[in-house]
Amino acid sequence: MRKFVLATAVVIATSAMPAVADEMIDPPADWTGPYVGGNAGIAILDGSARVTLPGSVTNFELDDTGFTFGGQIGYNWLHDDFVFGVEADINYLDVGDRGIVPLTTTGAFSLDSDWYATIRARGGMVMDKTLFYATAGLALMDADLRTQAIAAAAVAGSASDSDVLLGFAVGAGIEHSFSEKWSAKLEYLYMNFESDSLSAAFATARVNPDLHVIRAGINYHFCWDSRC
Repeated sequence: MRKFVLATAVVIATSAMPAVADEMIDPPADWTGPYVGGNAGIAILDGSARVTLPGSVTNFELDDTGFTFGGQIGYNWLHDDFVFGVEADINYLDVGDRGIVPLTTTGAFSLDSDWYATIRARGGMVMDKTLFYATAGLALMDADLRTQAIAAAAVAGSASDSDVLLGFAVGAGIEHSFSEKWSAKLEYLYMNFESDSLSAAFATARVNPDLHVIRAGINYHFCWDSRC
């Protein structure tokens, strides 16, 4: 009888060990609290540019694909199975486009963007340890215009102008908690920016850019299990 009881206790203890270990290593995430992380992905620039040079007005379609990486910081609140929060990010950006307007003197222009930033609200539903969310808010992006006048196969003059464009961002994503303090996410953001004019010497460009971003990220949660 003692052997039977001892064997039964061993079986019960052995069965319970994985569950206990799982609770110790990977406690249930309640999502409430601050977090910080990084992200990387691809960015697609589209939209339009209306370039005015002496004696010519030309419309161009913006089209370029580049990479982006940066960091984010945010805060979540959990209510039942719903998560609400706010997130801000700033990212390096490598997109731009170029155009040539043939005249008696050829005009060349380039439009480049080196960074974007957003501050957004997030909201979604948690299923097990996975958060499905939508997001929307404000977006900023820099725009750099450079122009050149080329005559007789030589650069006759050049100039540049820059500005920060204001717009909005909307998107959606999925985030999964995979350990005690860490989660990974995949998200899509669409950003539309206000139309703005940039002037560089002899050229003026009226730009209206859009930005599509697909990126993966990782977050560290300071209060993952409500033990801040």
